[in-house]
Amino acid sequence: MAETLVGELIAGRYRATKELSRGGFGAVYLAQDQQVRDKIVVIKVLSPREDSPDNEPWFRRKFDTEIEALARINHPGVVAILDAGHLDSGRPFLVMQYIEGYTLGNALTNLGLDIGRTAHIIRQIGQALEAAHSKGVTHRDMKPENVMLTPLSDQLGPPKEHVTLIDFGIASVEDDQVSRKEKTRLAGSFAYMAPEQLDGRPVPASDLYSLGVIAYEMLTGQTPFSQESLFKFLASQRQGVKVKPRDLRPEIPAAADRLILDALAFKAADRPANIKEFAEQLAVALESSSAPTSADTGAAWWGRHLIWITWAAFAALLAIAAFFGPQIGPWLKSFNETFKPAPAASRQIAYSISVQRYRDNKPYKEPFQLEREIVFEEDYRIRLNLSAPQDGYLYIVNEGPELRNNLPMYVLLFPSPTANGGRPRLAPGQSLRIPEQSEFRFDHQQGFERLWLVWSSRPVELLSKLQPSRLEEDPSTVQSLTKLLEQAGKIPHSSYSDEQSKQTTIKTQGDPLIHLIELRHQ
Repeated sequence: MAETLVGELIAGRYRATKELSRGGFGAVYLAQDQQVRDKIVVIKVLSPREDSPDNEPWFRRKFDTEIEALARINHPGVVAILDAGHLDSGRPFLVMQYIEGYTLGNALTNLGLDIGRTAHIIRQIGQALEAAHSKGVTHRDMKPENVMLTPLSDQLGPPKEHVTLIDFGIASVEDDQVSRKEKTRLAGSFAYMAPEQLDGRPVPASDLYSLGVIAYEMLTGQTPFSQESLFKFLASQRQGVKVKPRDLRPEIPAAADRLILDALAFKAADRPANIKEFAEQLAVALESSSAPTSADTGAAWWGRHLIWITWAAFAALLAIAAFFGPQIGPWLKSFNETFKPAPAASRQIAYSISVQRYRDNKPYKEPFQLEREIVFEEDYRIRLNLSAPQDGYLYIVNEGPELRNNLPMYVLLFPSPTANGGRPRLAPGQSLRIPEQSEFRFDHQQGFERLWLVWSSRPVELLSKLQPSRLEEDPSTVQSLTKLLEQAGKIPHSSYSDEQSKQTTIKTQGDPLIHLIELRHQ
């Protein structure tokens, strides 16, 4: 098993609390800055090349290049570098800004994203990449997994996110000390790589090509070229795009379609010159999709008159019903149900967290509501207060700060025998205190306690099988639960916090609603 730094103090300052990922370059950790009020940061540590010591110099120089790239760029759309140094072992580390949210890869569906949302994201990616290019930095690994989306929590309308680019691990920097041979070393995800990059000659226009692929995927749910093999991928690149975005999604504006195809030109010189201008033009073209076209005019007329026609027909049917009596009644009921507008699929839930201080196992001082920054101490005990306007099934899962066999440790907190009669189903408007008669008391392990709220219109089979208040130890169940929570939990949702009541309302278009609450135990 690879060495882990979880629990260790890095550079006498950063306490590693959780391993986030591990890859070819090294491991990435969540950590607390002990000198800045336990500020949360992300630390990347270069792994030793014990299996391939000859590659050690290249990996070290690329790690240094990433530090150089991030140090050059100062833009809100690019992850910020905070610190860098070496462990006692000599391995370099990089401290970066912690970005809340989820990746664009997590947000993608096989049908694509909303066109307006795509425009909002594309515009920000272009601005961030232009900031990098202006400092002589080419990202070289642009893909959905390297685009972080942070929901803007102060609005309840259609979800909008702030975009942050991450992982400059294979970036190239002008005038750095890496040799041309090492610069041209093939690295990245080939589905998003430009032809010249696959040929070992990346240029800034390679990032624009990657952005074109990302835009294509955001709108259609698929990438433009075959990925059966690298050989077929190269062949399809040379042949050009066979299936245009509009072929898969006709509502995409023609201007946006052309811009994406321009970005995917085989030769770098044939692509748009400036990535920021390209992204802005594409965003504007996508946003124009709401403007009516001549083809839409007829549809608009039908849209305006359909209700009148429908209800005129319905009035006629009522007259018929008065004549024929009860024989037609059931048929009319069916007609009415058919034309009744379907409610939008959405879930909504509100919660607050109350805290009771304990001393010598007895409560003291008055309970209080936690502020937005959820931090609790050893003598705190907490209770959740929840309500929802709909009926549905509620599950609350606790994920502890430690791992067991590299897997999370989960405990089902609700449903439980001590709350709501042990039933997961809540009635519309029902208020619930969890636990009803006591408070949650966490163990002595410091770090992050995660509470997953799952609010569904129907029972969740996997969660229904868990035993309340018992640690789930079956590896396959834990893996399935991790996938359910982390994937579904990254579906965008809006939130609103009432400063007076300290109540937070969560809303999403989708089912189930899965929301993460992180409690920092210090």
